[in-house]
Amino acid sequence: MVVVFPGGAREATRDRHDRYRLQWEGRLGFARLAVEAGCPIVPFGSVGAEEMFTTVLDSDSRLLAPARGLARSVLGDRARGRNDFLMPLARGIGPTLVPRPERLYFRFGAPIDTTPWRGREHDDLAVTEVRDLARKSVQEIIDTLRAEQAADRGRTPIARLTRAVTRTASTLPRPTFLPR
Repeated sequence: MVVVFPGGAREATRDRHDRYRLQWEGRLGFARLAVEAGCPIVPFGSVGAEEMFTTVLDSDSRLLAPARGLARSVLGDRARGRNDFLMPLARGIGPTLVPRPERLYFRFGAPIDTTPWRGREHDDLAVTEVRDLARKSVQEIIDTLRAEQAADRGRTPIARLTRAVTRTASTLPRPTFLPR
């Protein structure tokens, strides 16, 4: 088994305007490998980590230009034309890097059988079709999980604590006052 994250570092360090947007443009390697090996692709999605941090400066911010220049000088040709090696500046709880406590949601989708494309791993059109099927499935999983997250009244620790206190208070016996 092989686990692949087609978005790679770009999705792990996305800018604030790219929340939950799959960034698989031009990524065909995972689909090509699956077709060549004749193995299924099992789509997977997760939601919740993006709410743990707030992006303060996107990686393409002009204020981070000196850091990009330094990274390019250190990485040389490997950095040519790329901006995905620099993480955005983010904060968690208050101004710290401590992540906000958030509930995480995960789901696997139905496996995508790649055998109908067997022998076509060098055909970019066929491999693109496989990639797009996987992308569509992952996006549907993410959309479903985001709807589940939005409807979850116990999503944060504060909400869970509030609900627990309310439930506990409603089950306590009411005091009875005896006449003097």
